Amino acid sequence: MIKVAYFFTGKWYNFRIALTITNNVFFLTDVSSFEYGFLPVVTIYVFYITYPRFWLFVGTNIILDVVQAFIISPFIFEKFGLYRLNINRFEFFLVIFCIVPIIYYYQKWYDKVSGNISKT
Repeated sequence: MIKVAYFFTGKWYNFRIALTITNNVFFLTDVSSFEYGFLPVVTIYVFYITYPRFWLFVGTNIILDVVQAFIISPFIFEKFGLYRLNINRFEFFLVIFCIVPIIYYYQKWYDKVSGNISKT
């Protein structure tokens, strides 16, 4: 959710539309597939595998987010004109990494409220 808010500000990202989508849900028309594509899916999958081991989850996400911010983003997404960033690579890494503790602590809170006991 935090990352989606950055897209609507229009200050950090300038997207060039490479593919025009004619049929889309009305509230997703201004959101890039980057936001509901590879990165969120990988983060949730890593969370599923590593939960409740916090440091393993954080470490794995650091590695994957560094690959995304410093390799995949500049050499694939930007090269093919899918988007252009108005922030440096490290700031981009911080933006995509900021969701990691939120996901983990939300799940811990939900487990506590719902009565689920994690396998810590």
